[in-house]
Amino acid sequence: EAQRAGLLRYIGEEIDIPYVQAVAGLSLLPHRHVNIVYSPLHGAGQTSVLPALRAAGFAEIHLVEDQMSPDGAFPNVADHFPNPEIPAASERAMAFARDINADLGLTSDPDADRLGVFCKHVCDGSAEWVLLNGNQVGALLTDFILTTLREQGRLPQKGVVAKTLVTTDLVSRIAKSFGMLTVDHLLVGFKYIAEVIRDLPPDYEFVFGAEESLGYLRGTFVRDKDAASAAILIAEMAAELKTQGQTLVDHLNGL
Repeated sequence: EAQRAGLLRYIGEEIDIPYVQAVAGLSLLPHRHVNIVYSPLHGAGQTSVLPALRAAGFAEIHLVEDQMSPDGAFPNVADHFPNPEIPAASERAMAFARDINADLGLTSDPDADRLGVFCKHVCDGSAEWVLLNGNQVGALLTDFILTTLREQGRLPQKGVVAKTLVTTDLVSRIAKSFGMLTVDHLLVGFKYIAEVIRDLPPDYEFVFGAEESLGYLRGTFVRDKDAASAAILIAEMAAELKTQGQTLVDHLNGL
């Protein structure tokens, strides 16, 4: 009925292409030599996360093929429950990553706004696969973004980092150590982080937002958590650490 009444309009490349270009434009470093396994868990990430990673120059991306088809029944996800916060949702991706000796694993939830992260980590001479939680990834990304901007001379004098109340205070402590203003007692829900962006005074700059349920945002053009931009940043971080003989777990332990 909406179509017949002219109330429904499909959007396509006129939105997709500028979006992917904008997300790829958030790249901070040139490092790209990292072997990635990716699964959209039968969701929409293949139309956002995957094109964004490719547009940003990541070539070593291996797909979990039996989880690529869009399917609301999520047939090839454990318990048909595609929540990347739950370890079982990443079982196939992690097994595949182990088989091909990948460096990094990424999974996105059905609407591709949240990003699951796991990585290979060598401990006592043997490789293990570690699934990171949202607090850990949020802290890693906060440190990576602020460290890189400072090294490039682009750290804003009045930068803002925002998080929800239930997200680790490590995010705030890292941000404050860089002189950032922190808005860290927000109610649960990324709309409250978007509200911070909307209401910022003109001389303040939003730098990063995070919530513990695997939601992250860099940039101000999406106004919601976004797995695509987070995927580029975490992949760049993993690639940079790889050049130093380190993993995300090593850096997390350092933090």
